Amino acid sequence: MFYYIRSFIKGIKNLINWFPVIWSDYDWDHHYIYKILYYKLSNMEKYFFSDESYSADSKRTAKQIKIARLLCERIIYRDHLNNAMIPYSKKYDSEKFMKIVPCNDGSGMSYCKFTEDKKEMKLYRRCSKHSDYMEKQDKNYLFKWIRKYIDGWWS
Repeated sequence: MFYYIRSFIKGIKNLINWFPVIWSDYDWDHHYIYKILYYKLSNMEKYFFSDESYSADSKRTAKQIKIARLLCERIIYRDHLNNAMIPYSKKYDSEKFMKIVPCNDGSGMSYCKFTEDKKEMKLYRRCSKHSDYMEKQDKNYLFKWIRKYIDGWWS
């Protein structure tokens, strides 16, 4: 009987803890899957670093989970583009790359006008392509890492 009460209380605590994550979840973007995975990995990392874990290798497990969490975090916050744009930012002013220009037809609409400098556009495209490459690399590494270690996290 005590087990059922304790299990019920744990379930209520889980609902309360997960509520903000689930509340902000939407089905139309892969971004939210990474947010859920990040939250789960964060909880697991805290657990394995704590004294509550009974595993003999809990610190090693926590470090493996931390790597997965950090990869997930990089994917969520999409800092790949900022890192990839460093060469562009050193050479060009990103404020001048794209301008919002109002339409002259009285509609109140506007459009984006990109730079006409071909060298600048080429470097921007190269940096953007590198950003996509780095993000894809992190996603592959994240799932390869999880696939490699997940079965050992609870043994």
